[in-house]
Amino acid sequence: MKTNELRIGNWIKLSEEGIIRKVTGIDNSGINVYIPKDKKEKWIEIDQFSHIPLTEEMLLRCGFEYKDNAYIKYIYKKTEGIKIMGYDMNYYFSLNMFKTIKIKSVHQLQNMYFILTGEELEVKL
Repeated sequence: MKTNELRIGNWIKLSEEGIIRKVTGIDNSGINVYIPKDKKEKWIEIDQFSHIPLTEEMLLRCGFEYKDNAYIKYIYKKTEGIKIMGYDMNYYFSLNMFKTIKIKSVHQLQNMYFILTGEELEVKL
């Protein structure tokens, strides 16, 4: 994972601990994350964090709903009309059936949602 893939507010996983944290700052060699128990930020080197894999559970935590279609299973958020197509353990971000973008991690979903809506995607962890 590279720091230029991230935005402040994205969620990442600390590799060493497996704990999920929110990004509060970014530079070329690492990121800052907020540590709630210490009530302060901590700088993390680039090799000490990784992306959070996008799973059905994470999509549900992001406010998407599961729908079963005869051809393909959709997970989408009703209010925005944004669809996540799930096929063979892969997820594709779509506004329509003609253009899809493969996504593998929560931060990619957060970034796509922000680009299209101008709002942050609420992730309930």
